Amino acid sequence: MLTESILALAYLGVLAIWDAKTKELPAKLLRAGTVLAIGMGCVNLAVGAGSWGELFLGAAPGAVLLILAWLTKSVGIGDGVVLLQLNFFLFFERVVLAFAFSLLAAGGFALALLIFRRCRMDRRLPYMPFLWIGCLFTWLVCG
Repeated sequence: MLTESILALAYLGVLAIWDAKTKELPAKLLRAGTVLAIGMGCVNLAVGAGSWGELFLGAAPGAVLLILAWLTKSVGIGDGVVLLQLNFFLFFERVVLAFAFSLLAAGGFALALLIFRRCRMDRRLPYMPFLWIGCLFTWLVCG
C-alpha cells in the first residue's frame, strides 16, 4: 500500500495546487490520472491487495460527488472523478476515510473563514487541497 499511497498523494498534490490556483481541474491531467488509477487497480487486483467488491463499494463516495455535481452545480465534476480514481489506489475503507477526513477539513476551514469573516457563504472553495489532506491523514492513521 505504500507505493499506491505515495502515487495517490503525489497525484493529488499536483491537483491540489492546480485547483487552489485556478479552481478547476484540467481534463488532460484527469485523463492521465484515470489511466494511472486503472493501472494501479489492475496491479492491486492481480497481487490480491483488493477485491472487485471493494472496488465497487469504494466507488460510492465518487458517485455521490458526481451526483451532487450534476444536481446542484455546487460541486465540480472533476472532484467526483478524482474520488473515483482514488478508489483504484486505496480501495473501499481508505477511500471512505479519506473522503470523511477531507469533508471534516473543508468544513472546519470554511467555518473558520466564516467565523473570522474572511468570506461569505456563497464563496466556492477548491476541494482538492482538502482531499489531499484527507488522504495524507488516512495514510498517517492507517499506514
